[in-house]
Amino acid sequence: RDANRRDETKLVRGKAIKVPNHLTNQIVIGYQGTSPTAENLHIDLYPEIHEYDNFDLIESKVLMKDGSYAKFFSSVRPNVVLKHFEWMSDYGMTGAFHIRFMSNMEDPDVRERRTMVLRNVKNAAEETGRLFAVSYNIVGANPDRLMLEGLKSDWIKLVDEEEITPKQSIHASRWKTCFAYIWHWV
Repeated sequence: RDANRRDETKLVRGKAIKVPNHLTNQIVIGYQGTSPTAENLHIDLYPEIHEYDNFDLIESKVLMKDGSYAKFFSSVRPNVVLKHFEWMSDYGMTGAFHIRFMSNMEDPDVRERRTMVLRNVKNAAEETGRLFAVSYNIVGANPDRLMLEGLKSDWIKLVDEEEITPKQSIHASRWKTCFAYIWHWV
Protein backbone atom coordinates (compact mmCIF):
# COMPACT_ATOMS: atom_id res chain seq x y z
CA ARG A 1 0.00 0.00 0.00
CA ASP A 2 1.06 3.52 -0.74
CA ALA A 3 2.30 5.21 2.48
CA ASN A 4 0.34 8.36 1.55
CA ARG A 5 -2.91 6.39 1.67
CA ARG A 6 -2.80 5.26 5.29
CA ASP A 7 -5.80 6.10 7.39
CA GLU A 8 -5.25 8.24 10.47
CA THR A 9 -6.91 7.76 13.83
CA LYS A 10 -8.33 10.94 15.32
CA LEU A 11 -10.18 11.63 18.54
CA VAL A 12 -13.60 13.01 17.58
CA ARG A 13 -16.28 13.61 20.23
CA GLY A 14 -14.26 11.54 22.68
CA LYS A 15 -14.14 8.54 20.35
CA ALA A 16 -11.21 7.28 18.27
CA ILE A 17 -12.23 7.10 14.60
CA LYS A 18 -10.37 6.24 11.44
CA VAL A 19 -10.12 9.17 9.06
CA PRO A 20 -8.88 8.28 5.57
CA ASN A 21 -6.45 10.56 3.77
CA HIS A 22 -7.80 9.46 0.38
CA LEU A 23 -11.13 8.84 -1.32
CA THR A 24 -10.37 5.39 -2.73
CA ASN A 25 -13.01 2.89 -1.55
CA GLN A 26 -14.75 5.52 0.59
CA ILE A 27 -18.48 6.19 0.86
CA VAL A 28 -19.37 9.80 0.10
CA ILE A 29 -23.09 10.51 -0.19
CA GLY A 30 -25.18 13.30 -1.68
CA TYR A 31 -26.78 15.51 0.99
CA GLN A 32 -29.60 17.83 -0.04
CA GLY A 33 -30.29 19.33 3.35
CA THR A 34 -34.04 19.86 3.23
CA SER A 35 -35.49 23.05 4.60
CA PRO A 36 -39.27 22.77 4.23
CA THR A 37 -41.61 25.51 5.32
CA ALA A 38 -45.35 25.19 5.86
CA GLU A 39 -45.80 26.83 2.45
CA ASN A 40 -43.52 24.58 0.39
CA LEU A 41 -44.03 21.21 2.04
CA HIS A 42 -44.52 18.21 -0.26
CA ILE A 43 -44.79 14.75 1.29
CA ASP A 44 -43.90 11.49 -0.42
CA LEU A 45 -43.14 9.52 2.74
CA TYR A 46 -43.46 10.54 6.36
CA PRO A 47 -39.96 10.36 7.89
CA GLU A 48 -39.05 8.74 11.19
CA ILE A 49 -38.46 11.60 13.62
CA HIS A 50 -38.02 10.01 17.06
CA GLU A 51 -34.25 10.69 17.23
CA TYR A 52 -34.69 14.45 16.81
CA ASP A 53 -35.27 16.84 19.70
CA ASN A 54 -38.78 18.29 19.63
CA PHE A 55 -37.21 21.77 19.48
CA ASP A 56 -35.64 20.88 16.13
CA LEU A 57 -38.90 19.83 14.51
CA ILE A 58 -41.20 22.12 12.55
CA GLU A 59 -44.93 21.69 12.87
CA SER A 60 -46.79 21.59 9.58
CA LYS A 61 -50.41 22.12 8.59
CA VAL A 62 -50.71 18.40 7.75
CA LEU A 63 -53.32 16.81 10.02
CA MET A 64 -52.50 13.33 11.31
CA LYS A 65 -55.08 10.59 12.05
CA ASP A 66 -54.78 11.26 15.80
CA GLY A 67 -55.68 14.95 15.32
CA SER A 68 -52.15 16.26 15.86
CA TYR A 69 -50.18 18.12 13.22
CA ALA A 70 -47.28 16.36 11.50
CA LYS A 71 -43.80 17.53 12.41
CA PHE A 72 -40.79 17.50 10.11
CA PHE A 73 -37.09 18.07 10.48
CA SER A 74 -35.36 20.92 8.70
CA SER A 75 -31.67 21.17 7.91
CA VAL A 76 -31.71 24.85 8.83
CA ARG A 77 -31.57 23.56 12.41
CA PRO A 78 -27.94 22.79 13.34
CA ASN A 79 -28.79 19.78 15.53
CA VAL A 80 -30.65 18.11 12.66
CA VAL A 81 -27.62 18.24 10.38
CA LEU A 82 -25.35 17.19 13.24
CA LYS A 83 -27.58 14.13 13.77
CA HIS A 84 -27.26 13.25 10.07
CA PHE A 85 -23.47 13.53 10.19
CA GLU A 86 -23.36 11.49 13.40
CA TRP A 87 -25.24 8.76 11.52
CA MET A 88 -22.69 9.03 8.70
CA SER A 89 -19.90 8.56 11.23
CA ASP A 90 -21.71 5.70 12.98
CA TYR A 91 -22.22 3.84 9.70
CA GLY A 92 -18.75 4.38 8.26
CA MET A 93 -19.49 7.05 5.66
CA THR A 94 -16.58 9.34 4.92
CA GLY A 95 -18.66 12.41 4.14
CA ALA A 96 -21.09 14.15 1.85
CA PHE A 97 -21.43 16.23 -1.26
CA HIS A 98 -23.79 18.98 -0.12
CA ILE A 99 -26.11 19.65 -3.06
CA ARG A 100 -26.51 23.39 -3.54
CA PHE A 101 -29.43 24.13 -5.83
CA MET A 102 -28.92 27.25 -7.93
CA SER A 103 -32.58 27.77 -8.84
CA ASN A 104 -34.07 30.96 -7.33
CA MET A 105 -30.73 31.99 -5.77
CA GLU A 106 -31.34 35.57 -6.83
CA ASP A 107 -33.91 35.71 -4.00
CA PRO A 108 -31.94 36.78 -0.88
CA ASP A 109 -34.19 34.73 1.44
CA VAL A 110 -33.69 31.56 -0.62
CA ARG A 111 -29.92 32.11 -0.75
CA GLU A 112 -29.70 32.74 3.00
CA ARG A 113 -31.76 29.64 3.82
CA ARG A 114 -29.56 27.46 1.59
CA THR A 115 -26.41 29.05 2.98
CA MET A 116 -27.63 28.40 6.51
CA VAL A 117 -27.93 24.70 5.64
CA LEU A 118 -24.39 24.76 4.20
CA ARG A 119 -23.08 26.38 7.40
CA ASN A 120 -24.69 23.57 9.36
CA VAL A 121 -23.13 20.99 7.03
CA LYS A 122 -19.67 22.53 7.47
CA ASN A 123 -19.97 22.64 11.25
CA ALA A 124 -21.39 19.11 11.54
CA ALA A 125 -18.68 17.72 9.24
CA GLU A 126 -15.96 19.32 11.33
CA GLU A 127 -17.52 18.18 14.60
CA THR A 128 -17.88 14.56 13.47
CA GLY A 129 -14.66 14.23 11.46
CA ARG A 130 -16.49 13.82 8.14
CA LEU A 131 -15.56 15.61 4.94
CA PHE A 132 -17.90 17.70 2.83
CA ALA A 133 -17.80 19.30 -0.57
CA VAL A 134 -20.22 21.49 -2.49
CA SER A 135 -22.07 20.00 -5.45
CA TYR A 136 -23.83 22.67 -7.48
CA ASN A 137 -27.09 21.57 -9.08
CA ILE A 138 -27.98 23.78 -12.05
CA VAL A 139 -30.88 21.62 -13.26
CA GLY A 140 -33.60 23.86 -14.64
CA ALA A 141 -31.22 26.77 -15.12
CA ASN A 142 -30.29 28.12 -18.50
CA PRO A 143 -26.54 27.44 -18.68
CA ASP A 144 -25.68 30.85 -20.09
CA ARG A 145 -23.13 33.48 -19.12
CA LEU A 146 -25.48 35.05 -16.53
CA MET A 147 -25.95 31.71 -14.75
CA LEU A 148 -22.21 31.04 -14.81
CA GLU A 149 -21.53 34.48 -13.33
CA GLY A 150 -24.07 33.73 -10.59
CA LEU A 151 -22.34 30.44 -9.85
CA LYS A 152 -18.94 32.10 -9.73
CA SER A 153 -20.27 34.87 -7.49
CA ASP A 154 -21.86 32.34 -5.15
CA TRP A 155 -18.63 30.34 -4.85
CA ILE A 156 -16.60 33.50 -4.13
CA LYS A 157 -19.08 34.49 -1.37
CA LEU A 158 -18.92 31.00 0.13
CA VAL A 159 -15.13 31.10 0.24
CA ASP A 160 -14.74 34.73 1.35
CA GLU A 161 -17.75 35.22 3.64
CA GLU A 162 -18.60 31.71 4.83
CA GLU A 163 -14.99 30.45 4.87
CA ILE A 164 -16.06 27.00 3.64
CA THR A 165 -12.57 25.98 2.60
CA PRO A 166 -10.77 24.17 5.43
CA LYS A 167 -8.14 25.95 7.48
CA GLN A 168 -7.49 24.00 10.67
CA SER A 169 -10.13 21.34 10.19
CA ILE A 170 -9.52 17.63 10.56
CA HIS A 171 -9.20 17.25 6.77
CA ALA A 172 -7.15 20.36 5.99
CA SER A 173 -3.92 18.44 5.59
CA ARG A 174 -5.44 16.09 3.00
CA TRP A 175 -7.99 18.17 1.09
CA LYS A 176 -6.45 21.57 0.52
CA THR A 177 -9.77 23.05 -0.54
CA CYS A 178 -13.43 22.28 -0.42
CA PHE A 179 -14.13 21.57 -4.06
CA ALA A 180 -17.25 22.15 -6.12
CA TYR A 181 -18.82 19.75 -8.55
CA ILE A 182 -21.33 21.08 -11.07
CA TRP A 183 -23.98 18.91 -12.67
CA HIS A 184 -26.79 19.55 -15.09
CA TRP A 185 -29.23 17.17 -16.76
CA VAL A 186 -29.81 17.77 -20.43
